[in-house]
Amino acid sequence: MLEQTPAGYQTTGARCAVADAVSRFERSIAAADRLEPLLAQISAPEFTRHVHLFADADLHVATPQNPNAPIEPWLEHFASFDHSRSLVVAGCPPKVTEQGIEHARNDVDFEAICTPLALEADRNASKNAFDTIASADAPALYTHPGLPFTMGIIDDVVIVGGFDDETALPIASVTTDDPEAREWAVDLYRRYKRDADRLDMTQMSTEQ
Repeated sequence: MLEQTPAGYQTTGARCAVADAVSRFERSIAAADRLEPLLAQISAPEFTRHVHLFADADLHVATPQNPNAPIEPWLEHFASFDHSRSLVVAGCPPKVTEQGIEHARNDVDFEAICTPLALEADRNASKNAFDTIASADAPALYTHPGLPFTMGIIDDVVIVGGFDDETALPIASVTTDDPEAREWAVDLYRRYKRDADRLDMTQMSTEQ
């Protein structure tokens, strides 16, 4: 698959496409093997079809000695940021909620798209905390019933989290600052935001 040019022989476009496909396949296999604890919780094609982007990502897995290991990246990056956007499928861990309360009280802008189940879980966990964040002016909260998994885009870092379906406890997470992974994450977030509804606190109060 070489073609002759005035400068000599060079690889054809077809050959480049095959090489790219092989490289992507090899990275996908390597990533799938290494990220098995996370993929055991996330089967959504939005992630599995792009798992090669996380081949070099940092993996954080809960252990008996450190059950909060998957949450630590969230706490680190959500503590201070310029721009934060999240998809939230499960309820927020209490320590993350505490950071959200502090940001809301300090008029820090951030966005979150949550499933109705996540909103309900957060409000049941602490109505005061939920109302503080939801009623603040700076945070922008949205709801969408079909989010595929929990994900955060905090400045240049992408975080994907896997939670137990029954207990909602964190099982594993990955973090990366790979530009291609961030581009994929931003595109995914924007697609779900287009179909999301702004959280209506009045309606939620009526439903309680």
